Amino acid sequence: MLRDILFEAVSATRWRSRDWHLCLYGSGDDDAYLHELATFYGLNDRIAFRGQSEDIRGIWRTHHALMLPSRVEGTPLAMVEAMLCGRPVIGTAVAGIPEWVREGRDGFLADAPAVTCLDAALERAWQERGRWQSIGSNAREDALRLYDPRPDETLLSIVMEAVNRSAGTFVLPREETKIASVDCVAREASPSVGIDHNSCV
Repeated sequence: MLRDILFEAVSATRWRSRDWHLCLYGSGDDDAYLHELATFYGLNDRIAFRGQSEDIRGIWRTHHALMLPSRVEGTPLAMVEAMLCGRPVIGTAVAGIPEWVREGRDGFLADAPAVTCLDAALERAWQERGRWQSIGSNAREDALRLYDPRPDETLLSIVMEAVNRSAGTFVLPREETKIASVDCVAREASPSVGIDHNSCV
């Protein structure tokens, strides 16, 4: 995630006069660096480091939008969860994010992972904050349409349909229809659905 450019963007003078707070969830190797960066930009009174949390609904009961600045993503699970909870997404137009987030409908997208682009997306979101509830409703509606709770079954169905179309009716031998094999293929094809790749055998 691009928390460094986010911190730089919100350290601008106009953001200092606005009423906002940013809570960061999760943890990683860069935690100490991010604390130092928040101090460097004078944001300690605006940014709270919350660490790991399993209470997704609890987070979204008390927070208004998801901030997801990224250089590289698949389809982030945090984005899907926020949208399912009816929250707008402010993110970067990389990889799977623009497939889910439409500018002004589900959230706001920075054109590139750069401070000026993120700042522009944040400003659009801020100016539209009176619409966040309806944008969140759109996000939930679209997420319910796009979300696949069983990607392994969907992938198997797509593969089998393609095989049947190209080669006539085709039945896999019994020993090749192992769930673990399908599970591993699905996990590699859709890593952002929250499945642990390490459990593939």
